Amino acid sequence: MSIFLAYFYWHYLERLKDIFLVMSNYVNFWVFFFSVKIVLRSLFLPWKKVESVPQKTGFDIFIWANNFFFNIVSRVIGFIMRIFLLCFFIICETVTLTVGIVSIVVWLFLPLIVAYLIIYGFSKNNV
Repeated sequence: MSIFLAYFYWHYLERLKDIFLVMSNYVNFWVFFFSVKIVLRSLFLPWKKVESVPQKTGFDIFIWANNFFFNIVSRVIGFIMRIFLLCFFIICETVTLTVGIVSIVVWLFLPLIVAYLIIYGFSKNNV
């Protein structure tokens, strides 16, 4: 096998597979870093498991209403915080995929870019 064919085999097959592997590792990293599965399962749970429970026996409408609204507020805060976390996850995934796609495009055209720069450099009459 000639050196040119070996280079193109290495450049367009072996290293391209490695680039896709690195991209998939980064995508999987963000999924585990942000614990997306756990966050989606606990989307409507109270923030930091802070809940109010009645302290005395019997039924008092004011205590019940206070506990009820406190628990609702705690769940809303938990929902908002988890939504922000998911939005930041989506931003990180988008940036990672964008950088990966740009890297693949640059890698595919890199031999042409290098050849063009060499020809352009030798064609100028620079002193």
